[in-house]
Amino acid sequence: MSKRCSFCILPTNLPNLNLDHNGKCNYCRESETSHADKSHLPHDNMEERFEAVMKKLRGKGKYDCLVPLSGGKDSSYVLYVLAKKYNMKALAYNFDNGFRHEQAIRNIGNLVNQLGVDLVIYKPRQDMMYRLFKTFLLKTGEFCTPCNMLINATAYRLARQNGIKAIMSGTLPQLESGLEGVSPSQYYDRKYYLNVAKDLISRSERDYYTVPAYCRTAIRRLTGRGPTVINVLE
Repeated sequence: MSKRCSFCILPTNLPNLNLDHNGKCNYCRESETSHADKSHLPHDNMEERFEAVMKKLRGKGKYDCLVPLSGGKDSSYVLYVLAKKYNMKALAYNFDNGFRHEQAIRNIGNLVNQLGVDLVIYKPRQDMMYRLFKTFLLKTGEFCTPCNMLINATAYRLARQNGIKAIMSGTLPQLESGLEGVSPSQYYDRKYYLNVAKDLISRSERDYYTVPAYCRTAIRRLTGRGPTVINVLE
């Protein structure tokens, strides 16, 4: 059995991962370095402030929040903590890109059943996904953007349809290092995505599967008509 990072528990059989003498992996070390300039930000009473946010969301509708769920450790932990510790009525959401691992599927089923949480699984047309994957890989050298863009776009739409005011993210910066030469923020860049995908999907698909422009989402949040994203692990 492979060793694991003592901080994020990633296994040492993950490509390019290595541990230092403290058992901390290179992704965690790189994250600490890149976030060193944020040391001035307030970190006191984080849990109390988080509980205050949950209190504002709790009991305002059929669901208190939306939790994108991959079946991996981070999103599973977020759903568990929200449901068990904070008594949030969460709607779990899984995006089926056609390449889900069997263990992830089992994890999702076991977790939502044990927690008594409703689950929505969204599966887009596979021919469209394959076309996007292939084109992005050939033109840009990466194919993470189609998944990231479609996951976020459909999560945002699902939250609005159900009157949910918060999408609870389980993203960890140290696990979002991106590919060499590709910033993780690029995965959510509308201009970059549409520049590559513009000839691959119809106008209606483009509108449906693209995250709305920032100015539109900001106005909707300010007027109470759209969800905000909360990074639980941060």
